[in-house]
Amino acid sequence: KMHACETMGATTVICTDKTGTLTQNKMQVQYYSATPDENFAREIALNSTALLEKDPDGELSAVGNPTEGALLLYLAANNYSYEELRLKYKVVKRLPFSTERKYMATISDFDCPDKVTLLIKGAPEIIFGKCGNLDVEKELAKVREYQEKGMRSLAFAKIDIPLLDADKEIADLVNGNKFNYSGFVAIADPIRHDVPAAMQQCTDAGIAVKIVTGDTSLTAVEIARQAGLWREGDTLEKNHITGTA
Repeated sequence: KMHACETMGATTVICTDKTGTLTQNKMQVQYYSATPDENFAREIALNSTALLEKDPDGELSAVGNPTEGALLLYLAANNYSYEELRLKYKVVKRLPFSTERKYMATISDFDCPDKVTLLIKGAPEIIFGKCGNLDVEKELAKVREYQEKGMRSLAFAKIDIPLLDADKEIADLVNGNKFNYSGFVAIADPIRHDVPAAMQQCTDAGIAVKIVTGDTSLTAVEIARQAGLWREGDTLEKNHITGTA
């Protein structure tokens, strides 16, 4: 916007978000590490708050969080109705996603008289560390393959807990249990077609561009490469910094 440029005056550095700014914000599940089934469909449907709506042509689109929307569209493509699952199974309570925790958690009634199910989804490096039934390094290696292609990854896990424990704080339950790993998904969000040219214009004008994102370093690096920011010879040690650094 020209008026914004006039207000800023002489710009030397632009810090840009990634999702929806450099990318199209049209997320689509490209990979799921297991065969989609009823159990996994319940985990997606209940441990999310997004919705789907139909346009006049019958095309589905997501309302709410785009990542969760991509998961619901994935369910629909595999003939699962998130609406029916939400009607059938009661959500007891929920802990929203936060950038500090890097996971979301939901307690749900899965038709068991004396137990409820605690569901978690979030960053694989966080979820894997809470699971007791997988080789963490082996599974992380699989996830990195998709992150290096610029895809966002989400991991899922669950555990049955006594009904009486549902009154406890969800964060305490998450930290106090070892979960059963369910799988992970890789979600693609293509780069906007006009981004590489815009990046080149900034570079030619002597403006440095920094990508600021909540995604992993590997995902950010691949998007930077596609945008023309990451060049041969750049290294993770020299050209990026994480929030924990």
